[in-house]
Amino acid sequence: SDRHAGYANERNVATGWYSSGMMGAVYLEDQHSEALDVSLRREEDAAFEWNINGGATIGYRLPPRPHDLGQLRIEFDTIFNKNDVKTLLFNSVERNPRGEVSSQSFLFNLVIDFIHWGDVVTPYIGGGAGFMRVDESLEYGRATFVDEDYVFAFQGMAGISVQLSENIQWFTEWRYLGGSNPTFTRNGPPAPTQVDLRSEYNTHSIMSGIRIDLR
Repeated sequence: SDRHAGYANERNVATGWYSSGMMGAVYLEDQHSEALDVSLRREEDAAFEWNINGGATIGYRLPPRPHDLGQLRIEFDTIFNKNDVKTLLFNSVERNPRGEVSSQSFLFNLVIDFIHWGDVVTPYIGGGAGFMRVDESLEYGRATFVDEDYVFAFQGMAGISVQLSENIQWFTEWRYLGGSNPTFTRNGPPAPTQVDLRSEYNTHSIMSGIRIDLR
């Protein structure tokens, strides 16, 4: 409303559309995979290296009201993650693995900026949901684990923004991003040589970037 827009102007708080780009470091939690058919003993436990990730966001800031906890943002983001495999156990036996696991996520988020803290530094928290594509590309011995799956995705975030100019903020944040049990096909001995495994996908990222108000 006009009254809420007036309060935003009084506080010198931006409203409307914005976009952002970010990069950072991503950690993929250890991944446990096991056969969907419980009569087959197929278990893989993999650990991964840290790697670089990146993403982009487009969003909209709603006008704040005087007694609100903060200013609400509604946004859509996409994040790309990739992690190289470090170690892998198959049925509790250590293997010499090669390959990587990557993901591309597409999520809608709700974010609250705690604008009452000050005009320069603004803490924020948020969360979102959507979907992601997870690509598994692992090899060891005569076995391959090369497949993809689309799954429900969810995330939480917390960070701070620093006002650099009237329309530009620098931000840094922590993100947790998870996917609901992707399923992949393992090819290789022992027989049967094709077995579907239910896996896990959970990442933690520290990301930093620039947010630009489109006004």
